[in-house]
Amino acid sequence: MKLIKTVTAKNGEELELWHSETLAFTPALAPFLKIYAEIIEKNLTLPTMAFKNSNRVTWAKNKDGRVVGGICYELIPETATGWLVLSFTDPEFRGIGINELCHEIYEKDCIALGATNLGSVVSVENTSRIKSAAKVGMIPTFYRMYKNLK
Repeated sequence: MKLIKTVTAKNGEELELWHSETLAFTPALAPFLKIYAEIIEKNLTLPTMAFKNSNRVTWAKNKDGRVVGGICYELIPETATGWLVLSFTDPEFRGIGINELCHEIYEKDCIALGATNLGSVVSVENTSRIKSAAKVGMIPTFYRMYKNLK
């Protein structure tokens, strides 16, 4: 785990931005899982395990040591894609630019790893995530088609 820098969020709160080459054994894991469960319960993602211990993660921590948000991702070498697994923000801290702050570190790390593009899957119903992705230059290019056979 490595402290990258200290920044100020839109609400004036000072945050530390951290990075780890693995999601496992980081303080970001529990908040990541809480938000992942939230979006599953809201039917904003398929109920699958789309992440792994070896995913990379960047996160924001406030002065109280609380992880308030982050981005979990991986590099897909075959397509040189920095694949965003989950952008997660604690509900209490939404709307203050945490995703944008973490996205900068995610993007720089992916470039350093050889990525030539970034990608993710976002539910068409997850309008807040679609808006936050647009703020950092990510736009929809395809819809993933799905049919439940149950």
